[in-house]
Amino acid sequence: MEIKDCLKESIKYDFIHFDEHIDAFISLEKLSVFISSVEKYPFDWKWAIIALHDTLQGSMVCMLRGTSILEDVGVIYDSRDADKIKNISTIDNYVKCTVLSSMNLKLMNFLKLYNKAKTRLNIGSEYDESIKSLNDELRNNFIHFTPKGWTIGTTGLYIVFKDCICFLKILINNSTFLNHFSNEEKEKIFNYLEEISIVVS
Repeated sequence: MEIKDCLKESIKYDFIHFDEHIDAFISLEKLSVFISSVEKYPFDWKWAIIALHDTLQGSMVCMLRGTSILEDVGVIYDSRDADKIKNISTIDNYVKCTVLSSMNLKLMNFLKLYNKAKTRLNIGSEYDESIKSLNDELRNNFIHFTPKGWTIGTTGLYIVFKDCICFLKILINNSTFLNHFSNEEKEKIFNYLEEISIVVS
């Protein structure tokens, strides 16, 4: 189902449906919104940081997933569910969602997921520092904010964002990522990327 159709269904029937593709798409959409306003309203850097992290994580999952079973994506599961995982690719989507929701699944941590994606894409270490900074220093400090004063230099933020967007472009241009989206959604994805790139370059 296309994202716009899922949105219509959600409004009509009073539910919200998410999967890894919708998560990656809407995170990128929100990233483009928040990054475009940081010069006039610098507090939006917080939401841009969180959206960038979510976009990268969702995009890595989509790219790694392809048509593979969950363990190739970096999903950690209870050993008691091993048989369910083994058979997951042979069942239809509705049953698959039911089976998955009954299991205690956990995603590999962000930096391990990054290393897995980096290996798959045959990328060196050029983005490591910025990716680690985004996760460890920026996003985690906002998500688990403790009582403190915290001043962040925006020059450094632009550097981190520029590197992360370069890595994101490599992820998104990978066919196993794009295969999950309609032509209209692909066009929006590339438009969002272009808007974000203009701000951070």
